[in-house]
Amino acid sequence: MDERKFNTAAWVTIIFAVISILLQGVLTYWSLLGVQISMFPFGAKVVFLLLEIISIAVYIFIFLTFKYLLNKHFKFHQVDSYITLMIIGGIALSLVSLLWVIPQFEKPLSIITALIVIPFGIICAVFGIKLLQLPDDLYGMLRPLSYVTIGEGFCWGTVVLSPIGIILSAVSSILLGMIFFKAAAQNIQPRLGNQAVRFCDNCGNSLEEGEKFCTSCGQRI
Repeated sequence: MDERKFNTAAWVTIIFAVISILLQGVLTYWSLLGVQISMFPFGAKVVFLLLEIISIAVYIFIFLTFKYLLNKHFKFHQVDSYITLMIIGGIALSLVSLLWVIPQFEKPLSIITALIVIPFGIICAVFGIKLLQLPDDLYGMLRPLSYVTIGEGFCWGTVVLSPIGIILSAVSSILLGMIFFKAAAQNIQPRLGNQAVRFCDNCGNSLEEGEKFCTSCGQRI
């Protein structure tokens, strides 16, 4: 079951990354020509709206799958709240993007977008930092994914570097896709290096062999 789930997530994530880059490239090209989304013909606006709706659905699926992987296979819960906040931020940004098709909303939406993007970037960066606490190398992808996510968050947070943030977002999606592929290829058990490791169900703290109480939160094991 998990193998199919991770394989599906891997392909969806890779395709999502490619489509995101192509879509942003097209939008950037038209923007440089002075053509805003609100100036698109009706058919193009419908396509744009559909792509935005599909994108946020895929975004939610990707991060919920990653959360599932971290929780179930690595017993790691330290980034759960940040994943939830990133999903909420992604939904908020997508909802704002949908309104760009209405000419009258362009000016206020620029301010609203900035107000959402800045905290979203901070959350992304902190998520990347917290992810480094995972007591596993995540199939060799932990550091690359964490550092790219931190860079992505920094770019979003500055607003002016958001185009670079979009590129880094696609890179992080590709890295996630590779992680899902590797997860699907292995019959994974919670591990630390080559040894089995236990974690506290309450706080996620790693446990030593024979411990009956968590040294971090005091939870009975």
